[in-house]
Amino acid sequence: MSRGYLFVEEMESTLSLGKEYFQHFIKVLRKKKDDIIFICDGKGKKAPATIVSIDYKRKQFLLRVHKEQVSFSPPSFPFVVLFCALPKLNRLRFFLEKTVELGVDEIHPLITQRSIHIPQRTENFISKAKLIIKEASSQSQRVYIPQIYAPIKFGEAIKDSRTSIRILFNCLQGEDFRFVIEKLKNCIPQKISVFIGPEGDFSPEEIEEARREGVILSVMKNMNILRVETCASFVVGLINFHLKRCV
Repeated sequence: MSRGYLFVEEMESTLSLGKEYFQHFIKVLRKKKDDIIFICDGKGKKAPATIVSIDYKRKQFLLRVHKEQVSFSPPSFPFVVLFCALPKLNRLRFFLEKTVELGVDEIHPLITQRSIHIPQRTENFISKAKLIIKEASSQSQRVYIPQIYAPIKFGEAIKDSRTSIRILFNCLQGEDFRFVIEKLKNCIPQKISVFIGPEGDFSPEEIEEARREGVILSVMKNMNILRVETCASFVVGLINFHLKRCV
């Protein structure tokens, strides 16, 4: 049974939680009095907390946090940064949930020449995305909450990611991703930046710019063409499965 993870900014000795958390922990996870829930700060620290009491009428419950049992989990590597053109709005939640569950560490919505879906209200978009990411982090029991940033143009993203190993996926040219993974196994980098374009793919000019910048161009040979959110989830999952290591 899942113990459940709850993210808080400060680890107080006691926590009183209302309807929002009651639905998830008491109704969905079926927690009872004296059960354990983990409290996390989203930056590697976590501590067990005991359910002291449950008020089913008011839909509230009280936690006692065992601060003397606080532990710290160092970040694993490689740190996976995703520069990705956004999918359609009706598939955005899936995109965020699955990439977080599969291990992405940082998300940068990417603006390319062929991008169609660009948030018009950046602050509103970021606020909603952070909530989805936080929920997915709790569900997948991550102790670090991935960060999401404002949309960035392709050229700027290529330059800003120079300190990492960069891999750009496209439909035109490059090494088979399986061979790229095998090469990286020999010397696992601290940070990997993954570039995934819109469903119309990157333009030839963007691919050429990436090549000049030393970005690894990669294709998925002998595979079906994937949607943006499927490709992003698939790539992040493969990187974490084959390369992720604990410090």
